[in-house]
Amino acid sequence: MPERLTAPDAYPLDWPAGWNRTPPHKRKRSAFKVTEGVARDNLLDEIRRLGGRLPIISTNVAFYERGGQKIPYANQKTPGDPGVAVYFTLKGEQRVIACDRWLTVRENLHAIGLTVNALRGLDRWGSTDIVNRAFTGFQALPAASVPEHWSAVLNLGAAPYTLQEAEAAYRDEARSAHPDRGGSHEAMTRLNDAIRRAREELGS
Repeated sequence: MPERLTAPDAYPLDWPAGWNRTPPHKRKRSAFKVTEGVARDNLLDEIRRLGGRLPIISTNVAFYERGGQKIPYANQKTPGDPGVAVYFTLKGEQRVIACDRWLTVRENLHAIGLTVNALRGLDRWGSTDIVNRAFTGFQALPAASVPEHWSAVLNLGAAPYTLQEAEAAYRDEARSAHPDRGGSHEAMTRLNDAIRRAREELGS
């Protein structure tokens, strides 16, 4: 049995299918005082202590690899979408924990690290069954059932996106997708679903 069921992308953000997003206007500033590098290292350490393997931290922070390390590009803009999803294997099964409640990648990284630490505490205190049950909600879906991201349906380029860009792309695509213009009801339904999800994520 392969240890990884899917191959999530480290960049751009590979948000797990079926997980709700926090609307941008509801994201908050935390009281976390750690740097992004410390938050990332602490998270990886917590996963290792839990017994997790092959972690992939997925964000909208672009990076390059040097000497086996992932180095963020300098002077890049703060991602419009600060969400973080961390994928790893545990006992031969893929797990994922994601967070976008906070305003920055740094804060969401730290929040996931705290979550894994709390799960480790349950395990240490003899509540292994609770940990296993918690992780049933963290399991990633097989790649075949992952829906197409709305940005791909709208033919948008690389993130981050604005709601105005999504709306403009929707109008462009609708010109050819509409049944009255040579498209089909299925194409418009797919397009309408994409803009609905975009509005939910970007805030309308």
